[in-house]
Amino acid sequence: MSLRYRVCPDCGDMHDVNDWPGNHVKWNEVVCSPSVVRDGLDDLFHPMDNNRYDSKRKFSAVTNELGGVEIGTSEQQDNRYYDTAKQDDVAQAKQMVDQGYKPNPETANLAQTLASTTGSWESA
Repeated sequence: MSLRYRVCPDCGDMHDVNDWPGNHVKWNEVVCSPSVVRDGLDDLFHPMDNNRYDSKRKFSAVTNELGGVEIGTSEQQDNRYYDTAKQDDVAQAKQMVDQGYKPNPETANLAQTLASTTGSWESA
């Protein structure tokens, strides 16, 4: 048995990984903690009134009072585009296959089809 020691997040001592104390949090376990958003800033300069602020709320209030706009504070909009024509084509193709449709073997190969119609593709 090999000895591997890790720093204990509970007590700060070194413990053997294979003989870890049962009442301590293991070194590889994630300890969940709440996310805290603090209001403090580190003396931030406001360009609209040339004052320094140490509060996010006060900084935002001054920005809004002076007619400024904060970027990134609005809710994100869903701008995804769903192409229903493609979904309809896929549904139609699935229905045809379910009904027993099989493509013609002579026209199933796209390269041969293009070569015969345009002459630009070489057949292998």
